Amino acid sequence: MFIMEAKAFRRKKKNKTHIGRWVLLFFALLVTFSPTFFKKQILAHQFKIGPKSDLLLTTFYPQVQHYVCKTNYNQAIGIGGIEVDKPSMETLFYTVHSGDTLGEIAQRQGIKVETILGANQSVKSINSLRVGQRLRIPNQDGIFHKVQNGQTLSNISKTYKVSLEKILDTNDISRPTNLIAGKEVFIPGAKLLPSSKEYLLGGIGFIRPVTAGHFSSGYGYRRDPFNGSIQFHTGIDFAAYQGTSIRASRSGKVVCSDWVNGYGNTIVIEHTGGYATRYAHNSKNLVSKGMYVNQGQVIGLVGNTGRSMGAHLHFEILKNGRPVNPSSFISLPRRG
Repeated sequence: MFIMEAKAFRRKKKNKTHIGRWVLLFFALLVTFSPTFFKKQILAHQFKIGPKSDLLLTTFYPQVQHYVCKTNYNQAIGIGGIEVDKPSMETLFYTVHSGDTLGEIAQRQGIKVETILGANQSVKSINSLRVGQRLRIPNQDGIFHKVQNGQTLSNISKTYKVSLEKILDTNDISRPTNLIAGKEVFIPGAKLLPSSKEYLLGGIGFIRPVTAGHFSSGYGYRRDPFNGSIQFHTGIDFAAYQGTSIRASRSGKVVCSDWVNGYGNTIVIEHTGGYATRYAHNSKNLVSKGMYVNQGQVIGLVGNTGRSMGAHLHFEILKNGRPVNPSSFISLPRRG
């Protein structure tokens, strides 16, 4: 009886040993082949990034959602301990839908507005999108440059302040001397040249931020309505009904949309040429930080928040961070 129990115990122990070996073998295989498996899964899982998009993006890992599929893979990067290939330069196309703005499109694709402008000659300015227009969308920030007669990659590299090696790698060019006039070269990380940027991002013109209401207080020294002391007023005020639409005076990027002491609900938009505009005392801000807005786009509603004695918009124009007189840039409505 004892011998039979001993044999049964040894068989049971042997079975456990076999099971343990199989488990170890399974984990060894998983560790060996999981990078390949997960990489295939990342490339296999594709989806459209919403009803407004024609671009396919990877979805298996959130960290690689901005990488466009259907591209060449040549550089390994690590994500969560798993190696995933980084794509080389590639472009796809996006069809403009009703309600689209360049800022929204750029934000969804994870690139800058300047990149879209520099990649599409059909877009004459940030305000000139048309429904049905087809846009070329690079998978990284940069500029497409059309080679001129006599130009060399060395010249182009110096113009855009991007290393020659980077340009060669991105465009898969082995012999930099074989440049053909009229051929496009992608300059990774490059920005629009100042002359093009100023024009494409909305020029230097400003418009009145409210079309209703009246001009109620000017720029310069005035008597403070709260304590009667003489203080400098850094902007101009427009008295208007609560909830009146506030429009962007010029195209640009929202760098602040928040509560600011004294100003209440405030929006600040950054423009080219060192300019910025501030819109204060709003009842509601309708844009968020990081958004690009078009000239005339509704960005908020007139209110009475912060240090204010009635519904109005406090509007400032700043040059290199210093307030300037807005009446030098826009026509003012009749003073009430």
